[in-house]
Amino acid sequence: IKTKVLEALAVGVPVVATSVAIDGIGVVDGEHCLVADSGTAFARALEESISNQTEAAARAARARALVGQQFSSAAVSAKWREAIRCTLGEPR
Repeated sequence: IKTKVLEALAVGVPVVATSVAIDGIGVVDGEHCLVADSGTAFARALEESISNQTEAAARAARARALVGQQFSSAAVSAKWREAIRCTLGEPR
C-alpha cells in the first residue's frame, strides 16, 4: 500500500493516481478517486477534477469514509487479532 496515497485519501483530498499506487487500498476508479495509467489519461483526470470540483469533493468524501472504515486503528487492530487467532489455530 502506498502510504502517501492512503494519507491523501484519509484527509479528503481528491486523488488522481495510477493503478499501481492504489493497489491494495480497495478504492474504485470513479467512486473514490480517478485512476490514470498514462500521461494523457493522467492529464485528462486532473482536468476533470479541476473542472468538476463538486464531483471531485464527493469522490474524496467517499474515499475518506472508506479509509476510515478499512484503515482506522480499530479496523486494523481487528484484522491483526483475527490473523493472530488464525495463526494460533483458535476458533473465530
